[in-house]
Amino acid sequence: DVEALEQLYSLVSQQSLHGSVSEFVGDLNRTLHRVRAVGGGESCRLPRVEHTALAQQLTATVRRGLRLMGDVSAAIAEFVAWKCVNFVSADLLRARAPGVEASIYEQALKYNLSSVERTCLVEMLALLKGLHSAMHQVEGDPEIMIRRALHEQTQFFVHAVMGGPTRKAVKYDKRGLKTQLMCLRNLAADWMDGVAIMDEATMRSKEFKMESHALDYPPRSVPPSPTQLWLMRQTVRALYDERAPWTASKGPLSTPDLSKETARDMKSFYSESTLFPHLLRLPATLSALADTSYLWMREFYLEMCDVVQFPISMSLPWILTEHVLQMRNQPLMPMLFAPMAVYDDAGDAALRTHKQQHLFTEIEAELNLCFNQLLYFLAEQVYAHYKTRASIMLLQSEAL
Repeated sequence: DVEALEQLYSLVSQQSLHGSVSEFVGDLNRTLHRVRAVGGGESCRLPRVEHTALAQQLTATVRRGLRLMGDVSAAIAEFVAWKCVNFVSADLLRARAPGVEASIYEQALKYNLSSVERTCLVEMLALLKGLHSAMHQVEGDPEIMIRRALHEQTQFFVHAVMGGPTRKAVKYDKRGLKTQLMCLRNLAADWMDGVAIMDEATMRSKEFKMESHALDYPPRSVPPSPTQLWLMRQTVRALYDERAPWTASKGPLSTPDLSKETARDMKSFYSESTLFPHLLRLPATLSALADTSYLWMREFYLEMCDVVQFPISMSLPWILTEHVLQMRNQPLMPMLFAPMAVYDDAGDAALRTHKQQHLFTEIEAELNLCFNQLLYFLAEQVYAHYKTRASIMLLQSEAL
């Protein structure tokens, strides 16, 4: 059903994201305030347990923020993609641009966006950039806390979660499983005072079984390296795979070498560790999620229309900026520069991704032209505003 799909991709139906983002920003600021209050990531004065808990809280908050940024960015991308695939209808085109012979690009965007949709698009762009600005506070010193949390999560999994299954495999000499688990332990485990517990005789002992291994590792801000993480995740995935012999019972009265609880914990770690590389490259992750350069890039339509470039009246960032200006003194006015941020992303993509100087020059020239137009419209509106105020004051004085 086309109408149902249009409703699904509509930004009007995504207004609940505003409340979620507002709530998240409050939680993030409270968490960062607490981090700064205890000395920051590098000089945290909390004991080990409280320090770890705060690091995990900050990491969970950052993960939540990344998901929100992904939701907002995806909503914008899906909405624009839907509009580019489904051009404006002939009736709407005649109503919005009577007597105008619109190009394909204009049918896709300029005349395909209603006033409400333009307003929603501006709000979503402002929401995305505002969320990026809030998440930018986590870069730098607080990232040390994130690395601490990732180290804690990795070591707790290796020592506490996999310690029991590893001992069981060593004790009963489950050769294939023992080799895999010992390799995992040797690959990723950190040790207190650098003394590794890899001796099989020690691991068979009752003391090893009865002791808690939740603190067998030192507190560090040293997460696994990309190679370690990749090897670790592949090993874990192979161990709990449904086709692996260690997850299946060998008889009606036997139990699998890896219990269902252990397999569930392994699956959970494998899923959560997917975000580790993105958390460790937080600035790059935030930039990628906040990238809106695709709202300016239109080479596909340049080829279809067989033109060298489009006028700024057909450029989506300027269409949205002009819409904000036409709304005059409305709630959209504080978001005036949100659409203009698209030019920043487009310029960055032109140089860093496409590595095309001429494309950057074109973006820069269009931005300068748009900014001049923006100043002209603003000056006109400010002049009209004060002219009206002066006229009202003059009329009031004459009436008195």
